[in-house]
Amino acid sequence: MKKIVVVYMLFSLFSCTQKYSLSGEKTKRYTNISSASKSKNKVEVLDLGYKNLKIVPNEIFQFRDLQVLILSRNTLRIVPKDVFNLDQLKVLNIGFNHLDSISPDIGRLQKLEELYIMGNNIKSLPESLWEIESLRKVVLYGNDLDSEKLEAIDKRLPNCRIHFY
Repeated sequence: MKKIVVVYMLFSLFSCTQKYSLSGEKTKRYTNISSASKSKNKVEVLDLGYKNLKIVPNEIFQFRDLQVLILSRNTLRIVPKDVFNLDQLKVLNIGFNHLDSISPDIGRLQKLEELYIMGNNIKSLPESLWEIESLRKVVLYGNDLDSEKLEAIDKRLPNCRIHFY
């Protein structure tokens, strides 16, 4: 049974961005800054996962139409506040880093639909997260949130699927 759950979790993790289509059309996925910079006005999906990043490159802030940002499986300790100025973001994946908190500025992402913060060291979530009405999916297993906090999250986001494990 555990194997099935793990396989399902991995499938749902990878499928979130593999199948995510924007506006019903195929969207090019950029996997490095240099190729994305050549089309900066058209970059909607930027996947910088598995790049061993210690900091978020400042160059990503030039992509004003960015809708999907994947920064998973790096060694990030903080997410700079400028990420929360990317006001077109619908999907933010910052899972499996070394984060111990999420900035309250996340509340500025009013178009955010999916948030992946699993596999970090997060102990609490900012109140501003509850103000994102567009949020439909939050994946937060593998953090240091106690069961009481998890129950509160579920109640605060009734229209959102919360993945605790």
